[in-house]
Amino acid sequence: MPIQRWMPPSICNPENLYLPFDNLDLEVGKTNGALPLSDTLRVKARLASRESELRTLYDLSQSENSPLKKEQLRQASNIVDAQITKYKIALAPWKLLPPELLQIIFNYTHHSPHVTLPPRISGTPVLICLVCKAWQTLALSTPELWSSVYVSLTRCRDPNISRRRKQVERSLKIIKNWFTLAKGAPLHLDLVQGPDEWKTAYIERMVVPYLPRLKTLRLSVTPNTFDLFFKVPAGTMDSIVNLSVAADVVIFPSRTTKGTRGTLNPFGLSPQLTHLTLRLQPSNIIDPQYVAFPWTNLKILHIDNNMYLETFMEIAGMCGQLEELHTKIVCRGGPGVVKQVNLPNLHTMSLSIVRVLSLHPLDFPVNAPKLRMLCLTGNVEGLFNTKAAYQALLRCFGCNLEEFSYKEIRHFSVLSGETIIEATPSLRKLSMPPKYTLSRDFLQRINDGEVGQSLEELEFIDLPDVEPILDFLERQVSMQKSTSNVRQVVIYCEDSWRLRYTSRIEALRKAGIEIISL
Repeated sequence: MPIQRWMPPSICNPENLYLPFDNLDLEVGKTNGALPLSDTLRVKARLASRESELRTLYDLSQSENSPLKKEQLRQASNIVDAQITKYKIALAPWKLLPPELLQIIFNYTHHSPHVTLPPRISGTPVLICLVCKAWQTLALSTPELWSSVYVSLTRCRDPNISRRRKQVERSLKIIKNWFTLAKGAPLHLDLVQGPDEWKTAYIERMVVPYLPRLKTLRLSVTPNTFDLFFKVPAGTMDSIVNLSVAADVVIFPSRTTKGTRGTLNPFGLSPQLTHLTLRLQPSNIIDPQYVAFPWTNLKILHIDNNMYLETFMEIAGMCGQLEELHTKIVCRGGPGVVKQVNLPNLHTMSLSIVRVLSLHPLDFPVNAPKLRMLCLTGNVEGLFNTKAAYQALLRCFGCNLEEFSYKEIRHFSVLSGETIIEATPSLRKLSMPPKYTLSRDFLQRINDGEVGQSLEELEFIDLPDVEPILDFLERQVSMQKSTSNVRQVVIYCEDSWRLRYTSRIEALRKAGIEIISL
């Protein structure tokens, strides 16, 4: 039977399908404003009609055997479905929102102080543009959406050098395209160069001109590109608030002198830098003071390369506003007395001792009365291999420590967790090294309120036996007068232990104890 007998009048001739009713059908869904009431009623009626039409097309397609007619029906379905989508966009609830509010919502889906979303098809701004014409128009007029760019040149691996150079240039053009749309918004750039030095010329031409407008800059670059960025005129980097640099450097001395400090000075009289992260290679001893960083402005400092103790103390002495500090120390650069450093705002410190180094707390005179979190890694036994040394370190800091971690130390001739808990009444969280645990008697003392009254969280790694910890938590739950405040326990253990104690762990979780087994 001819297919036309079963098709509605509007699709009797698929070649001419589907002509709009009027101008409303052509323009519907293209603007961000809500429809007038009269147009809303017309669009709702047409939406119902087209949905019925689409169902009819689907039924006909299912029963049709001719490939040619099936293809005609498929094309007809696509046209009707596209018009249905336009109707739904026109009737969408977000049409009732002012465009300015939509722009704010778009920014919340994308923008952050850190560069996390690459400008590829998966990037949030691109996805927003693909939703509909109205959202595309709105997204393109929202500068903040286009202010963050991540570009990795390591993906340009074509064996043909000419094509590879074109790939690099095309990748860097993304920066220009996005930052043009960003208009006057603060810019954020994350650039990964890879090992090829020839890319430096492209970076100089297409990236460096944006330095005065950047608020966040993350670099993973070669030695020549590092020099390119840090040999710019003074003041070029004054707008940068968050700077992270990973680079191979060959010009840095292990210990600067008065004549070599500040040799590179890309900062001027009004630098905005408050967050600085340095990962400088190779792994020999480096003095970052070769660059005139605005140390006095810094609030967060991560130095992930080896330094002499004296170098660290000199830098720390200039960072009076520091709130968070992470650094590595190799050894002392020579004899002499290290001057005391005052860090009145420091609340978090992570210290890694790279080589075997016998340090006394007096060698580390940092006064940090607000210090609440301390993490020690590496060969730190000299700092607290006895209770007296640990107490001397706390007195040196002049603080009430609340969080302490020494789970990544390399030598185990250090204090037990029990001694640390007893010596730190204010301690809320303790992370211990592998195999370290707390005895049953000490856990009972915690339950009885003799020690660890402030303790809330414990972390264990590779426990030889999980049962004493579970017994302690179960007694805490069952005791009506238990003074223990421990509510979270993190246990790194084998799968066999997790399977063996699954029911007990679940019962504790239901009682309000958070147990994380990894």
